[in-house]
Amino acid sequence: MAQKSIESKAKDYFAQNKEKKEVHATSDGFLFEAKQSANAHAATLEDKEVKTLGRAVQSEKVPETLTDAEKEAAKVKADKKAAVKKVAAAKKKSEAAKKKAEATKAATKNSVGQPKNPATTGADQITEK
Repeated sequence: MAQKSIESKAKDYFAQNKEKKEVHATSDGFLFEAKQSANAHAATLEDKEVKTLGRAVQSEKVPETLTDAEKEAAKVKADKKAAVKKVAAAKKKSEAAKKKAEATKAATKNSVGQPKNPATTGADQITEK
């Protein structure tokens, strides 16, 4: 019996789980809903790669009457859509990290707007008169 490809397994998974948007696959063909679980399983394998597959894998079947060029164009369109989603998610994550860094930076300033320096704020500070 031939082993199903990861993409084929992902299509079956998405067909049965309409609400899911992505699934994570390890090199041995196991699918995981949680990336953390996939990474933990992959750590036990020789090939530690984890692929994240989006619902784009579950795209509509392309009718056989299409030419090869039309099939390729449909595939490129689906890949582009998936890439745009991935970039948007990365941008959102980057913006959140930037806001967090700015908040942390603002929290480290004292009331006059100067960065706190633990070496010069203690009671044992010596000042010249």
